[in-house]
Amino acid sequence: MELYNWSGNKIYNKISHITEKNGYICFTVGNAVLEECPPKNSSSSTLSSSSVTSSSSMLSSSSEVSSSSSIQMEQKEFIYAVSLPLDSSYGTVEVALENEIFDFLGFASSEMANLLDNGLSYFVLNPDNTNDFISTATELGNWFDSLGYSTSWENEKARIFSEIDLVSAKAKIGHYPSRVQTGDIYSFRQGFSYGAKKAILSFQVSIVLPEPTETLAQPFEISGQKRIFAKRMFLHENIFMFLQKRNAVLNIYDLNGNLKVGIRHPYSAGVSSEMRSLKNGVYRAVLRIDGKIAITESLHYLR
Repeated sequence: MELYNWSGNKIYNKISHITEKNGYICFTVGNAVLEECPPKNSSSSTLSSSSVTSSSSMLSSSSEVSSSSSIQMEQKEFIYAVSLPLDSSYGTVEVALENEIFDFLGFASSEMANLLDNGLSYFVLNPDNTNDFISTATELGNWFDSLGYSTSWENEKARIFSEIDLVSAKAKIGHYPSRVQTGDIYSFRQGFSYGAKKAILSFQVSIVLPEPTETLAQPFEISGQKRIFAKRMFLHENIFMFLQKRNAVLNIYDLNGNLKVGIRHPYSAGVSSEMRSLKNGVYRAVLRIDGKIAITESLHYLR
């Protein structure tokens, strides 16, 4: 990285060893070595220098500057406990970012989108306190593994994702289908820095059942207005109409909340054979359209 002064003259050929520790951002210039962060003689509130200087670090005014510097950052953590229903189609829950975050950073939530790359920076704070500045989900957002480290959707360790909408100031949180189960708890941290302040958003996500279940007094108890199943759990003709909708998904769960069958648009006739392989018992079917529950049916399946 090269650094220029206000007049466009190059003052540093190389900035390297950028690191963050104990609330400080430290770096070196030229070929200097960063021995510790922050330097021993650095001030807690001002830009300061270490005792090591770089032979190439001269300003246009001929004043000598140091090879490493540090800025103290003020940091505050905001904790969110989130219940995320088990889902087979990347369904999300929304978490509104509290106004206290923006008060701390020094701007209104409505200004958030305009400030990105104009002083506002997004990052992930990994469990080892390293930062990742690259989004791996829909910006601004990341996938996380079971330990809370940033990862990508392609990685087999991907479990949870969180995407922050700057316009609505909300986080959308979801999970990778088939890689989580009810009772799992995942923790991860995202953050924003603005000026000398950092807001850390700490999320604790608990995977829960998608819908409360109950033992039925009689078969084919229907809470929706239309039936989607005919006798013995074969699909009713109404399901064809519902599954023509672009964002329709039908999930069938056992009473422990385990997904047994998932049907998405376009409907595949091959699903019928998969359903016939189910064991005798009570099941719950949940039809979602655009992520919202349209119909639920609880029913017995007897061969």
